[in-house]
Amino acid sequence: MALPSFVQHLAVLESCGLVRSKKLGRVRTYQLVPKPLQLAENWLARRRNLWEGRLDQLGEYLKMTPTFQIQPDPKLDLVLERIVDVPRERGWAAWTKPEPVWT
Repeated sequence: MALPSFVQHLAVLESCGLVRSKKLGRVRTYQLVPKPLQLAENWLARRRNLWEGRLDQLGEYLKMTPTFQIQPDPKLDLVLERIVDVPRERGWAAWTKPEPVWT
């Protein structure tokens, strides 16, 4: 990444309050601001719970159990994955119908 692009990204993060900077001479040091990051982490956790619940419901409807292929780091990754071992048509119908067909 070119330096001007990197500096622009840091400026956006600083304007959002996610980082703060301090300039000493020609050196600018950036520091993470924990509180807004905690708010973002809480928001992501709620979304993770929502989608995990939905995928679990879909799995129950399709009569399968969730299978994880990787072990994500819960502090860093948001991974929602299910392997569905059912006929393609049944999975597609369950996923694309506007109303939940599994309730």
